[in-house]
Amino acid sequence: MNFEDFQAATHKATPSEILRRLSQTLEHDQQYGAWFEALKLQARFELGLEPWSAGVTETLPSDLQRQLEERLLDACRLVGERLISVGRITEGWMYLRPVGDTVRVVELLRGLATQEEHTDQIIEVTLGHGVAPAWGFELLLGRMGTCNAITAFDTQMIHAALPERQRAAELLVRHLYTELLKNVRHHGLKHLAEQSREITDAPDWDLQKWVENLPDLAANQNYHTDPSHLSSVVRIGRIVDERSVQNLAWQMCLYGERLDELFQPQGYEVFQPYYETHQAYYGALLADEDSTGELELFRQRRTELTEAAEQPTALTWEGQIEATDVLVELLMRRRQYSAAVEVLLHQLSICGEHQRSRWTALLFRCCQLGDGFEPMLAYSQRLGDAFGFGLATFYQRYEANRR
Repeated sequence: MNFEDFQAATHKATPSEILRRLSQTLEHDQQYGAWFEALKLQARFELGLEPWSAGVTETLPSDLQRQLEERLLDACRLVGERLISVGRITEGWMYLRPVGDTVRVVELLRGLATQEEHTDQIIEVTLGHGVAPAWGFELLLGRMGTCNAITAFDTQMIHAALPERQRAAELLVRHLYTELLKNVRHHGLKHLAEQSREITDAPDWDLQKWVENLPDLAANQNYHTDPSHLSSVVRIGRIVDERSVQNLAWQMCLYGERLDELFQPQGYEVFQPYYETHQAYYGALLADEDSTGELELFRQRRTELTEAAEQPTALTWEGQIEATDVLVELLMRRRQYSAAVEVLLHQLSICGEHQRSRWTALLFRCCQLGDGFEPMLAYSQRLGDAFGFGLATFYQRYEANRR
């Protein structure tokens, strides 16, 4: 600001004109924090309030309070959008967050996404602040690679909505599969050339085909992608609903089974052996509706862990709980709701009281999606759960009236 020019220009100005001039000057000089304060002064002055409100406590009529809030949000929007437009993305988000218009924020950020110097800030806002987690994750994966992306998924994506997490998991599975297939293909073509074998369609093979045709692929503790990355992505991919991506994860399990014992993850009570059991999990998702083989493995695993947890020496029920979660999840994803209800009713009969609410919530959902609320009514009556019984009664009538 040129103070002499400002003073001369406002020598005979009204207070309102001075505030407008101050706002314009601060905007021109890119003093965005001060510009926001000037906009607040204008809002309060034009609404007939004490302009500088520091230390002032006041109770405003509801209509006036609403007008003031709208003006302040307009100021946030104006300053925030300007900051983003000049590349000060993180600062701009701080002003735009109270506005709540994340669609507009994403629109602004996509306009800057082609400029490399803005990528880190865009990742911070979209992923770190949850504005567009899946897009932020995609940018992070492309910029920082698999290792950082896995860490981000397990820490930052955990609070995102399921569709966002599923999209991020799909990106991660596709990314690692592409990397793994490239490395295996390079190994395989070299191996075939050394054996003077000419297979014309070999370059078009998927990972499954390469694994089946290269029995010594993982000999001498050989591997073609970081084993810790492989195990993490196979685990993360379990939430994906897209069948083509489930198939990629299934193929990676087939590859993982071939790795040396040194690279076989340990310590997983439900998923042990790690890749073989994960392959069965993905197989259950990909199988026809009348196929039960893979599901039986997880039924048996739950039975084993339930029996183990009931022994006097058992220190934890964590494995049994995870086995139940996995089995119920698979049954629900296969739309076998009656079978899921049966498992849940058994789990409710053996679980502690502090766990009952989460299993009851799943029971309610399975009854809602399945054959009706009779199982929940019977269970609630037997337990003396008035709320559960009333909830099931209400929804039984509610669903009937909607048909």
